[in-house]
Order: sequence, then C-alpha cells, then structure tokens
Amino acid sequence: MEQLASARDKTSVPLYVIKPSDAKQQRRLAASVEEILTVPTGATRALISGDDYWVVNYDATATLPTGSWTDGGDVGFDAIDVTDVTTLHFIARNDMDISVAFYR
Repeated sequence: MEQLASARDKTSVPLYVIKPSDAKQQRRLAASVEEILTVPTGATRALISGDDYWVVNYDATATLPTGSWTDGGDVGFDAIDVTDVTTLHFIARNDMDISVAFYR
C-alpha cells in the first residue's frame, strides 16, 4: 500500500491505496462446482470479491459445509495470505461472479 498525498488537517486519518494488479482473474462460479485458480509465482496476497457467499481452500479441495458454516476454509473472506500457496480452490452455494487480484 502507498499513502496518498492529500491536504488534511492534523486530526484527519491518512488515506491509503493499493496499486491495481496486473495479475487478476474474473470468473462465473456455478453453484456447488469447484473451480481451481493457479496462484502466480511470487504472489503473497489475494484480494477477492464476490457477489454471494463462497468458500476457498488452499491447495486442497473446497467443499460447501453442511450444517455449521464455521468449519473448513475461509468463507467469504476478502483478503488472504497466499505465500507458498500454488492453487486456490473455490466453491459457491449459488451461481455467482468472483474476481481475484494477486499482489506481491
């Protein structure tokens, strides 16, 4: 992240921005169908945006939880650490759009 240069008074909070990523993917996930996305070499963070609930697992099969939504991978998590991860496995409960941007 880089701090934006901006005029502000001494009580305001500085603004930060992340440069757009060149390593990004957009996909349509089908309900209950696992999709696998390869993590680019050297990526350490992934920012994920989706328009419904989804589950992601790292280097292993993603499955929709039954009963409790507290077990398994990250559910609807927006930013994850992908250091030493080679693939992200996604699954969604409904058809949905998802986008992933990778950063170093």
